[in-house]
Amino acid sequence: MPEHPEVRQITNMINNNFSTVKFNAFQQKQISDKQQSLQINGEYYIHADQRGKQLKLNISFEPVQKLQQSNYFGTFTTQQTKNDFSIIIGFGLLGYFSIDSTPNLNALLSFQNKNMHLNLVSKNPQTVYYYLGDYNLARGPDPIFQQEDFKVLVLKTNFKDKNISDILMNQRYFNGVGNYLRSEIIHRANIHPFKAISYLDPEFINLVISILEEAFSFTSNAVLFNNWLKCYGKASNCIKDKNNRSIWTFRPIREKQTIQSSSNDIKDIQKFLTMMSIK
Repeated sequence: MPEHPEVRQITNMINNNFSTVKFNAFQQKQISDKQQSLQINGEYYIHADQRGKQLKLNISFEPVQKLQQSNYFGTFTTQQTKNDFSIIIGFGLLGYFSIDSTPNLNALLSFQNKNMHLNLVSKNPQTVYYYLGDYNLARGPDPIFQQEDFKVLVLKTNFKDKNISDILMNQRYFNGVGNYLRSEIIHRANIHPFKAISYLDPEFINLVISILEEAFSFTSNAVLFNNWLKCYGKASNCIKDKNNRSIWTFRPIREKQTIQSSSNDIKDIQKFLTMMSIK
């Protein structure tokens, strides 16, 4: 968390609120010596794009150009110049951007002018990462905005009898899918979470795309999002995968894998959506 729908919401929020805003200050809070030091000098503009779970924040020293039609991420895009650069952001467990009128001492990155601050914050800052450059191409195509590439890649891949739970969490193929999307996809596909898969069919791929779109339409409202969830945090069985991530299912599972069901997973999602306060 955040998964593809939440990163998409954050991307839209940035573009809808800041595509024509001029910034003149920047601050970085380094919590590790391994983090790359970032600097932005002078006045600048920002524009966001998305690829799966990664957000690209484009820093431009020229005003953004308004388009005649909306693109995926709002109604504005940038004209790149030789001094422009991009910051790639991975939000980890609970990272998000907040809009504040005053400085936030906990902000990992803060883009500022005299009226507002766009702050990257997280309750688990050690899980957030960022770097200068471009998307990590070891991750697969975006399932929504690069649909054809996504479909071609997944449909041609022999997964060699791996179970569907592991396949869906592999960002090389399903870039943007995380815990709750995995449980919802498996439940709505009506398959067992440990079913061995060699090849996936177009019907399953289209289901994945439709679930990502549905989830996005509800992520701005925690109550509606909770109503949309049919399996995650609500199923009768919950187990942990090899990476200690929750898999919720109504299907029977081996007793030794079963753990006590808890509502904490769904509460964590609701808290996160409330914190984002995306308008």
